[in-house]
Amino acid sequence: MMNREGYGLLIGAVTLLFVLAPEPVTFLGILFLSLLLYYEVGRPLGEEEIILALIASSLSCLSKPLGLTLILFLSLLKAYRSWSLQELFKISFLLIYTCYLPSYLFSLKLLGTHETLSVLLSIWALDTFSFYVGKNFGRRPFFERLSPNKTYEGFLGGLGAGTLVFTLVSPLPFFKALSFGLLTSLAGVFGDLFESFIKRQLKIKDFSRVLGEHGGITDRFDSLIMVAPLGYFLLG
Repeated sequence: MMNREGYGLLIGAVTLLFVLAPEPVTFLGILFLSLLLYYEVGRPLGEEEIILALIASSLSCLSKPLGLTLILFLSLLKAYRSWSLQELFKISFLLIYTCYLPSYLFSLKLLGTHETLSVLLSIWALDTFSFYVGKNFGRRPFFERLSPNKTYEGFLGGLGAGTLVFTLVSPLPFFKALSFGLLTSLAGVFGDLFESFIKRQLKIKDFSRVLGEHGGITDRFDSLIMVAPLGYFLLG
């Protein structure tokens, strides 16, 4: 069984292959990612209709306004059958989080591979340095109710690394890249905390154990899918 670093390298290699591939292959990769996210997050919520994710993700990649409208329409149809406002909110959230947000990764790809790599590599740096700086130097808890292992030291280490990598890799002028890198890194931290809140409310540690110590696919892509819309906005 692979250790944390092994799984990290495997995930990174597969992700890079899809990012560097032609646009149709990237499109298929994002569809597959959305299906996995929908399955992992939907299962503890009692929602497992994968076909909804396939339809919502496909149209969201092709057209953001139509994708969002379709998501609300599908949510209404499903909620109507159970006549439940809670069901409406649950399906809307699930499809937006697992399908609509990841579709911006394809929008980034359409902007350019360089732009996509800027966001991807900065988030990897953010996650990696947050973990290792926090593990080795962390003392002060950071949002302890969400995750007792998160520390201010890890937060600052990851924030600095993510900002630096974005600044060095992105095609933007230095000071614009620096400010945009800080914004995307903060969004990445928010994405991680957002996912942690969901898990705490569901009383689970990880959405799955498919990646061993890495947890599930959602646990590894939580920051990236939250950053993708902002990265597209900033770089577009």
